[in-house]
Amino acid sequence: MLMGAACGCGAAKISPGDDIPLALPMSNSEYYAAFADATTGAIADPTLLKNRIQDGGIDKELRATLWLRLFGVLAWADPAPRATLEEKRREYDALKAQWEGFEGNLGSCTVEAVKAHHQVIKNDVDRTDRKGPIFQEDGGALDALRRVLLSFCCSDLGSELGYFQGMNDMAAVILSVYDWREVTRLWMRATQP
Repeated sequence: MLMGAACGCGAAKISPGDDIPLALPMSNSEYYAAFADATTGAIADPTLLKNRIQDGGIDKELRATLWLRLFGVLAWADPAPRATLEEKRREYDALKAQWEGFEGNLGSCTVEAVKAHHQVIKNDVDRTDRKGPIFQEDGGALDALRRVLLSFCCSDLGSELGYFQGMNDMAAVILSVYDWREVTRLWMRATQP
């Protein structure tokens, strides 16, 4: 655990060059034994869990599970995460349907954010980390990334913010963890203010 209590005020005093001992990343077995309900995955004490994550991070195999709750896609105490994710899938399909009919001519799309940003999205997606294993070839993950970003433009937050350069890189990280699951990536982005 970080040495937060060392100064008696609850905050760590850290100086450049300090060697700060961190815990090991949280594993699946620790998560389910100490934090998550075995049946639903609901979290009884989110603060305790967040503190543990801050101390050591999350094992790679646990990221897909925990990011859903950390990014607000699933509520901490959601008793039916599969039902919630299915509802998110239906919402995503409805957003995607708003621009798909204009696929050959996105400049005439009725969604203003898509019309305004589709070319920048295309250019940014084409430049997305081509060294990453899932982005080395055209199609596949790059097409999924483009669909997510265009669909994001149709969401309430996307209509308000639009698209800005670099969103592709943030979405690409999520894409790599969620193995092309477009719905999850969209909602992890759209739930953040």
